[in-house]
Amino acid sequence: MVNRKTRQHQKLQEEIARLGNENEELKLEREESKKNVIHFMQEADVARQELRKAQALIAELTGSEGPNVENETAAGLVTSLGVLQACDASTNTEEREALQVLEDRWRESESQLEQAEARIQSLDRELQQFRQKSWENRAPVIKAELDIKSRELEKVLADQARERASYKTQLEQSAISAQEWHEKHDRLQEIMSKYVALEDQHKALEEAHVREGHLKAINKALREEIRKATSHEEKEINLAYLRNVVIMFFEKKQMQAQLIPVLSTLLQCSSEEQTRLSKCVRNKQP
Repeated sequence: MVNRKTRQHQKLQEEIARLGNENEELKLEREESKKNVIHFMQEADVARQELRKAQALIAELTGSEGPNVENETAAGLVTSLGVLQACDASTNTEEREALQVLEDRWRESESQLEQAEARIQSLDRELQQFRQKSWENRAPVIKAELDIKSRELEKVLADQARERASYKTQLEQSAISAQEWHEKHDRLQEIMSKYVALEDQHKALEEAHVREGHLKAINKALREEIRKATSHEEKEINLAYLRNVVIMFFEKKQMQAQLIPVLSTLLQCSSEEQTRLSKCVRNKQP
């Protein structure tokens, strides 16, 4: 169906082109006929002018008096005039016939030109009708295709909108997850810091417990020595023991506070003197 309409459309186009060419040829032929008519008319005018000149010359010669030679000349001119008149008549006849032929060809070309123009107009109308019908026949198909494409485009736009919404949701979730991760990381760092601090405190506490046990042992030993020293009836101070305690007091500054009671006992210091000694030790510690 579509191929047949296409062939009809091409055929109409070819017919219009052919008639257009014929129309141009007829116009050229009409112009040529105009030129021929003008040429014949110009030749006829020239012949008429020559005839009038000859007639005027003959009239002048026949009307004037002169020798016989002039009369003979006039007679010759009259004869020539007759010949010219005959030729003029013949020429007029030929001109009329040629003009008639040209007029007939002119009218024929005009008629053919009008027919060609009418045919072209008719073909133009047929072509417009054909195009209109072709468009009317194709319009539903084109509309259906446009509807399909429109629905496809709407679907694509809807899919893109859903994808954008999904990407936005994922981005928001990613932002929330990143924020939560940062918060958890900060909390973990804080916990780790606290754990490290507790570990340090625990180590310090264990070291303190170790030192405390060691000091308690030393203190116990010192007290035992003090008890032994004081148990003697003479209550004399064991200078060697005192010397060791004093040396230990100055060598181990961290034990000075625990050695103060021992020194106070060995030196038999009063409570006030023991307090002064404790203050002195605290002031010297960094």
